[in-house]
This record gives sequence, C-alpha cells and structure tokens, in this order.
Amino acid sequence: MSRESKQGKPEKIIPIPKFNENFLRECENVKLLMEKYLKLVEKQDNKYFFNSKNLMKTKSEVFEKVRMFNKEKCNSILKQIHQRMRLTGAEEVKLKTASRLVIGLGSTSVLEVSIKLHHIYGVPYIPSTAIKGILRAYNILRAVGFNLERYKQLEREIDNLNVEEVEKTEKLKKDIVKLFGNQKFKGKLIVLDAYPTTCPNFEEDIINVHFNNYYQNNKPPAENMNPNPIKFLTIAKGTEFTFYFLNKSSYKELTNHSIEEDLKQATYYLGLGSKSSLGYGVLV
Repeated sequence: MSRESKQGKPEKIIPIPKFNENFLRECENVKLLMEKYLKLVEKQDNKYFFNSKNLMKTKSEVFEKVRMFNKEKCNSILKQIHQRMRLTGAEEVKLKTASRLVIGLGSTSVLEVSIKLHHIYGVPYIPSTAIKGILRAYNILRAVGFNLERYKQLEREIDNLNVEEVEKTEKLKKDIVKLFGNQKFKGKLIVLDAYPTTCPNFEEDIINVHFNNYYQNNKPPAENMNPNPIKFLTIAKGTEFTFYFLNKSSYKELTNHSIEEDLKQATYYLGLGSKSSLGYGVLV
C-alpha cells in the first residue's frame, strides 16, 4: 500500500500489493487502467475511504493515459487476435465507423461510465451478441415494413417458437428462426466478436447533465443548477473493424440479401452500441 505523505496529509492510494506498483507505472492494458488501478481511495487515521472529489481528476488522468498508450503493442496484440480468429475458418467482413462508437457505456463502473474492452487483452471490441442482435432486429423490422407494433408482435412469436413448430410456421418466421435461432432452436449463422483491424484512437466526449438535482434529488429543475459534465471515452470515426462469421452463406440463402449491406443498414437504422439516437455506431 502507498504510505501517508510526510506532511501528514491523506495520501491517495491504490489498493494493490506493493510489489505491483512498478507494473502499474508500465501498465498498457487499458481495461486494467480504467477498472483496477484507479487512484480513488485515501487513507486517514489508518482507515481507507472513497473520496468522490477525486473522481473527475482521476477520470481525466486515466483517460489521458488511455489516449497515449503504446499503439505498437496494441497492434501486436490485435494481429495475434486476428490470426486466431482466422484459424476458426470464419469469413471476414471489414467495415469502418462513420461516426464515433461506444459499446458498454452504461455498464457498471466506478468512473460512472464505461466502454467495452476485452477482459484479457484490454483492446476494444464489438461483442458478437450486439452484432447478431441488430442484424436480427433489422431483418424483423424490414419484414414488417418498419412498423414497430407489428415488430414487437412478430418478435414475440419468433421467440416462442419451439423446434417442432419451426417447420410448420410461415416462411418469414421460419427463415429468421433458422438463421438466428431463438431460446429453443439453434440458428445457422454463427457470429463472432469483431475487433479493430489496427489500433484505434480513443476520443473524449461528454454527457452534460444540466439538472442533476432534479434527476438525483427530486428537486424542481431550475436554471441556477450547475451543469454536471460526465466525460466518457469513444472509438474515433473512421476506425476499421473486422467482423467474423461462420456459415456466412446461410445469410444470403435465407434472406436473399448481402450480410455486409444489411449490417450497414442495421447500424444506420438502429445504431450499434450506446448513443445511437445521436448518430453514434453507424458503419459504412
């Protein structure tokens, strides 16, 4: 543990073993920097406590470290990841972000906001569940002419189909279940995680909460309330991601559409990740 300062003032500490301090100074794993090695704890009277006043300063410090991290090592890690992904026999689709991208913004984090990072390598990625989810939703929306009420109804019907009912149902529902599956039926299309082709740039953005006492303390909103800007990290516009699919040909067979074009359209209409209503998460 870090010791108290010689002046007797509380010293910010990082609750990790002493022998790991050198590793911390050299750490280039973004996930560890943002989630494990944060200077948010102080020691006073032999007790440790969380000081919320440190949050903004700590967030600025760690975001700056993230933006300046070693891209050469990041590229080396990504190269190995892509080599392993190709060993699965998956087919590749490369698309670029036409706007900023942030996945996992609302995930639990001591920094108030988060971003999806690989739990081992610390690099940003797009989970397969997010990719498959928007492709499936887009196919259902297209089938009902983007009628939201009909979409909800059709989605429920597809989710509730069991294995015996799949072959007996109408072609539209049958094809979607055969392709994407549901809780009772395994789909043909296998979607893997997507990774940046090369090391991406991180950019800061803010959520500016103007009436924080209204949202947090149920007080009437008033113009004299101070804004509370909340910083968060995003993946920069123009970042290329490599997507991986197994049984990719089944998509064309069952939808008569290109998976590349549909993925673009799905992100255009639905957005990928958080802040999609503000234009985030569009791919081209």
